[in-house]
Amino acid sequence: MNINKIQSKSIINKSNIPFSDLCINPYVGCMHSCKYCYAMYMAGYTDHSFEKWGSFVDIKENSIDLLKDYLKKNNLKGNIVIGSVTDAYQPIEKKEKITRQILEILLKEQRQLSIFNDDFKISIITKNELILRDIDLLKQFNNINIFISICTDDDKIAKIIEPLASSPTKRIKTLSILKENNIKCGALISPYLPFITDYDKLFSLLYDKIDFIFSEPINIDGSIKHFVLDMYENYLHINNILNTINDKKYWLNINKQFDSLCSKYKLTKLKNKRLEYI
Repeated sequence: MNINKIQSKSIINKSNIPFSDLCINPYVGCMHSCKYCYAMYMAGYTDHSFEKWGSFVDIKENSIDLLKDYLKKNNLKGNIVIGSVTDAYQPIEKKEKITRQILEILLKEQRQLSIFNDDFKISIITKNELILRDIDLLKQFNNINIFISICTDDDKIAKIIEPLASSPTKRIKTLSILKENNIKCGALISPYLPFITDYDKLFSLLYDKIDFIFSEPINIDGSIKHFVLDMYENYLHINNILNTINDKKYWLNINKQFDSLCSKYKLTKLKNKRLEYI
């Protein structure tokens, strides 16, 4: 693993995540090494263009100073997501504690300026049970949502396609603990992987541990397509996957199934434009 400390130019940016406005990413790259990751394109915008996704992490060591400077000049509005193109709780966070420091600053800002209200909230997306380390802070926020990303209930398959992420079993347990502590949490079924993701199983395991749910299909835009095909053919031994991914009727049926299960389990569904137009 190639780990570097860098000086970043910014820490808060506009977000492309459907349910958020702004994003904070304490790291560049991710140790979880998910073989389908939509954020792989980030390598091309860094000094890691020729490195394999999951083999490098840049630590934004000036994150805290950047955040403090930003808050001096700006009022936070909308939904800010922590971890849009990296996982803020990937293994390196256990040592660096940058995400924890960010939460401490945002919590202090909430107390001093009362800027956190119904028009402002924080969302955190992660595949790692390490988030439970910060449960003491999470419980103090007025408006925070935790998303645990999960695309399969099968620990063995997850170990192949998400080698350093927490197992699905541990992620589901994490949701239980968050729920027990009255922290709003949801499942992010992302991405939906044809022949791998099983909505019926996931909903049955998750419904009583979450307040809301979100799902999106596998992304094959640009260079990501090559990595998705490699994952299916060489790691999952499934061929001709593009026939399914490009089948509009297939996704319409998947979307109907998702809607039906949300109704069955009385779960709030967050909107996803990609599922609406596929």
